[in-house]
Parts: sequence; C-alpha cells; structure tokens
Amino acid sequence: MNLLIVNGHIKWARISNGQLNRTISRAISSTGIRHGYTVKHCIADQFYTPLSEVEKFLWADRIIVHFPVNWFGLPGKFKTYLDTVLIAGEGYLYKGNWKDQGMYEGGGLLQGKPYFLIATWSASLSSFKDPLSFLADDEPDNMISDIHYIFRFLGLKSEGTFHMLNVNKNKRIPEDLDLCKSRLNEFFAKKMYSTVSKYL
Repeated sequence: MNLLIVNGHIKWARISNGQLNRTISRAISSTGIRHGYTVKHCIADQFYTPLSEVEKFLWADRIIVHFPVNWFGLPGKFKTYLDTVLIAGEGYLYKGNWKDQGMYEGGGLLQGKPYFLIATWSASLSSFKDPLSFLADDEPDNMISDIHYIFRFLGLKSEGTFHMLNVNKNKRIPEDLDLCKSRLNEFFAKKMYSTVSKYL
C-alpha cells in the first residue's frame, strides 16, 4: 500500500519555520510505515515539477494532507501548488471535458481514494465557543472547505479532519500529537469516519 503525505506549510520569517508541520510529517510517516505503507512526500514550499506531483497522487492508495490555517484558509503558496498540480493533472486526475459539459461536470479519476486532513491553528477552541467572538458558533472545517471541494471534485473520499488548535501557546502539543496518531492508526486500519470534524 502506498501513502502520500502532502505538507502545505509555507515558511514565514519571524513567524513560523515549519517545525510543527515537519514533526507532523514524521509522525504520519512513522505511523504509516508501522502499518506497512510505502511513503512519498509532497512539500508545497520546495521546488517541484507539476507532472511528478501528479504521478504521486496517482501512485498513492491513501493521502494525508497537513497545513497551517493562514487567515482562515489555505496558505497562499499551498493553494498555488494545488492550482499548478491540478492544471497539470487534467486527463490524469480528472476528465477535462471543457466544451461539452463544463469544467465541474468532467468527473474525478481518483474515485474512492481516502484522504485525511490535519490543520494547525493559532486560534483556540474558545474562539469558536465564545459568544462574543466573531467565530462564535462556527466550525474549523468551514474555514478550509475549499480543499474538501477540490478533493471531492477529484473523486477522493474524506475519512476525517483533525484540527490542532492554539498551537502557538498550547502546552499540550505532545498530547495532541498522540491523539492525532490515534486517529491515524484508525485511518490506516481502514475504519471510516464521519465527515463531521472532530477537534480539540
């Protein structure tokens, strides 16, 4: 079985050098290897050739994507990575029937491949629960719905999202990583998840 890990972190001077997301990549990789997976990586913030990245998505049996939430969405350079790879993937990752049916009726070619998302946040759980917060009564998954739509278009099947909150001040990072690994063990054991997000 083949596992693709996509690291969507983008380095920002004085803000984040990506240490947490590198740690997450290592945790995913070691967990996958223990379950017998061969692992490949995509790193949005490094040099890549689009067709080589397309080949990795075709090669993978399972896909895990992790990234920080920047300004309530995907990091800009990570979105550019997805745009670039998907354009190169026409005819491989999805049918590009532009004239007859329109772009969104072409159909994904990765039907049924499972994916799992891990998002890191500087926002705390209280940001979503405090009635005075502008995020009150919202859900973390709402902020990253675009990547779910992208993967749904490709035919991929969501098996869950793990949100690691308050990472800048959180003293429970080791415990949160252990909880994430527990979710990953279930993912690799092929237990299905609700599409409803679970977060700390």
